[in-house]
Amino acid sequence: MEQVLKTRLKTAVVFGIIMLCALLSGKWGLSILLTIVAVGGSHEYLKICGVSKPIYITGVVAVVLLMLSSLLIEFPLILKQGMLVVALVTYTLFAASLFVIQPINHRNFQPFLAIIYPTLSLLLPIIFSAHTVWATHFWLFAFLLIWISDSGAYLVGRKLGKTKLYERISPKKTWEGTLGAGLFTMLGGYIIYVFYPAHGLHFWLYTSLIVWVIGSLGDLYESSIKRTFGVKDSGNFMPGHGGFLDRFDSFLLATPFLTALLYAFKLTT
Repeated sequence: MEQVLKTRLKTAVVFGIIMLCALLSGKWGLSILLTIVAVGGSHEYLKICGVSKPIYITGVVAVVLLMLSSLLIEFPLILKQGMLVVALVTYTLFAASLFVIQPINHRNFQPFLAIIYPTLSLLLPIIFSAHTVWATHFWLFAFLLIWISDSGAYLVGRKLGKTKLYERISPKKTWEGTLGAGLFTMLGGYIIYVFYPAHGLHFWLYTSLIVWVIGSLGDLYESSIKRTFGVKDSGNFMPGHGGFLDRFDSFLLATPFLTALLYAFKLTT
């Protein structure tokens, strides 16, 4: 157990430094990071599904081309708005699928979902964020709030967790941990506002609420994928932490709604 904790800590420190450098470097740093995550996430999803080699290659190549196009091409406004609407509807359906008797059949829709699930969400910060967003490091703070939410859920759940949140999908998660995550996240949003009052208190509290609620659903959705195929981790990219999907599951589901928040506050291009 002690060795596992040391491995997790070392990995977290190294990965945290890399993430921090990428996020502080502005649009290009974040764009490269998200491209790596999109390709890595699609690779993991297709591997978990056990698809044939031609489907695997087609899926990964499609994701690479989509992410590169976002870096090299300026999309017209109508197309960007359409992508945002499609993303909001799609990821809402992903979240809603957790609460129906018959969840999404990942075995039947694997090539499509391998492209849509990790990639559509990660395209949005690249093509939508205005200069003000990069100047105030919004996406850095969004990641920070997700880490705060995860930490709050872990700490409170470990100490006080008794009531199962959704045992069918994630047996270890509790209501106490989820509420603890909310408390930590909202407090984190307020502290960010104190030091970076740009956009106002309501903006940061809305951001925190999205990260807490939608991010928690993102965690459950990724757990449902792993439960479908009977795997513990989506991959082993980060020793002690799992794969790309394990680390970015909350961000994937929350990002379309965070982008919509930026759009509502006129912080998009």
